[in-house]
Amino acid sequence: MEFLSIFVVASVPIVKVLLLGAFGALLATPYLNILPQDARYHLNKLVFSVYTPALVFCNLAQSVSPAKIIDWWFLPVNVIMTFFIGTLLGLIVVKVLKPQPSLERITVACCSSGNVGNLPLLLVPAVCLDSKGLFKQSEVCIQNSLAYVSFGLAITTLILWTYTFHLLKPAQFKERDDLTSANPTIRNVVDSGSKEAQNEELVVMKSFTEEEQFETLELQEFVPQAQAWSDIFRNKMKDWASKFPLGILLNPPNAAVVAAFIVGGIPLFKRSLVGSDAPLRLIQDCLSTLGTAALPSMILLLGGNLTQGSSSGSEKMNASVLASITVVKLVLVPALGLCFVLGASHLGLVPEDPLFRLVLLVQYAMPSAFTIGVIAQLYNMGEQVTIVLFWSYICSVLTTTVWTTLYLWILF
Repeated sequence: MEFLSIFVVASVPIVKVLLLGAFGALLATPYLNILPQDARYHLNKLVFSVYTPALVFCNLAQSVSPAKIIDWWFLPVNVIMTFFIGTLLGLIVVKVLKPQPSLERITVACCSSGNVGNLPLLLVPAVCLDSKGLFKQSEVCIQNSLAYVSFGLAITTLILWTYTFHLLKPAQFKERDDLTSANPTIRNVVDSGSKEAQNEELVVMKSFTEEEQFETLELQEFVPQAQAWSDIFRNKMKDWASKFPLGILLNPPNAAVVAAFIVGGIPLFKRSLVGSDAPLRLIQDCLSTLGTAALPSMILLLGGNLTQGSSSGSEKMNASVLASITVVKLVLVPALGLCFVLGASHLGLVPEDPLFRLVLLVQYAMPSAFTIGVIAQLYNMGEQVTIVLFWSYICSVLTTTVWTTLYLWILF
């Protein structure tokens, strides 16, 4: 197949996403006000809690099996490599450009955390439909591609809400967390002393302001070292467990992935739910109907949310840092990822399925994940991240098309 015809095939899904995204941006404008911020918030909750889990479960449950789980072992390795390569390049950008301390974490996070879940759910199935014979059975291609991407989405969500969540956390939040975990230790130790000393210490501790709490650590000098360290460790574990986002790790998309693996991995459950002869196929059909709303809703939200980036945060983001993040995420990471996947394929670590290899390669060509904006908003850094996401997705219309064209040209 000629390079130009492949370019047309690869550009069609990107142009579809762009047109529907532009329509979503138009609906979000004050002139129409059909998709305002409140509406996007509630639609986003539906996509997150209902549409995406239904889409993920249906496609993954139909395709997964114990044998395929073993065959797909390279997918989580590839997702981890996208974060690893992006982190290294992000640290190099920080070292060379020396941005403001508040932008260092944003730079590394935006370089490392790609949208390897939601956007490939839009792109790869569209390539299956518009591939003009590259993938012979488009329905099977769509089903398998969504299964591959859904499996990668689960790994991505786990990394985003652990590694990226901690990476974006400002230093003052970490210091405050350390103090809140240390102060209960001091109070527990003081409780073992006399009542007079306990009352005096409690009065003193109540008089401390948040900035003066560092001085309370000096009380540990009067505590036996063994008891102090054991109490510190125990309270640190309790504090970590209370703050760790277990609820987010067990969010609806991840729960759908787990449920799909259980159903697909156990033949009795799969025969009951999946297939035209399944006695409970009505449940699968209902979930499939809900899942069809996921992709168009994602695109409309994509356009509506990106309108915030064109007018906010640009004055706070250094132009050189913004350009560097865009080049790293959309040019250097895909180039290094291509070398990694081709090397792994040469060593026989990757299955021969060209669709599987396409999904691996596309994961490197994606712009930064929108989840970064959600996490950054928790720490009042949303404006800077929004402008990065805005320009990243605008530039990805060209870069993702070029990279997808190159991938198809190499694979076929």
